[in-house]
Amino acid sequence: MNRVFVVLAIILLVTGMGVSLCISKTSPGIQTPVEISPLPTITTLPSPTVPQVTSTPVSSRPLTGTVLAGEIPEEGVGDLILHNNDTSLDAVAVLLVPGLDTPTVSVYIRHGEKYSFASIDDGIYILYLVFGSDWDPGTEHFMTDTHYLRYSDILNFRTFSSTNPENTYFRFSTYEFWISPGMEDANTITPNEFPQRARNS
Repeated sequence: MNRVFVVLAIILLVTGMGVSLCISKTSPGIQTPVEISPLPTITTLPSPTVPQVTSTPVSSRPLTGTVLAGEIPEEGVGDLILHNNDTSLDAVAVLLVPGLDTPTVSVYIRHGEKYSFASIDDGIYILYLVFGSDWDPGTEHFMTDTHYLRYSDILNFRTFSSTNPENTYFRFSTYEFWISPGMEDANTITPNEFPQRARNS
């Protein structure tokens, strides 16, 4: 009997220890669930649109009526009207008193436009013209398609007034031309024959 009790005691002891060991082994395995917050959603913002600034090219062509040399006469009453009849070439018109090197005035006239010299003083003038394109504001010359002309006739500006009280009148000279590289009554000249001081420098 004693052996039986001893065996049972050993079995119970072993069984109890096994349970204890089992509990000790399984207890650490029980963990409290941890709530994991979801990752924040990253929204990609569109790149800001940068407005494109386009610059308007500035034309180097002077406006019609721009004085390049000399001064517009103001003392007289004579008129000179020039129509630049060319469809693509601009022009520079020069009035020069014979025997002088410096022009009385030189004026820029864009193609398809006209300019009127008003109040021209009495006297004799020579009309020079140069046509071209690609105006260089630095040298004040056309760079391409240049055509140099001199009007064949002398421009004689004169004013007349009547001294008869019964027949009073006043007359003055007026010239009007439609100018182009192929205009009539104009002679082609070389650049060296064109007034060299037809610009302010």
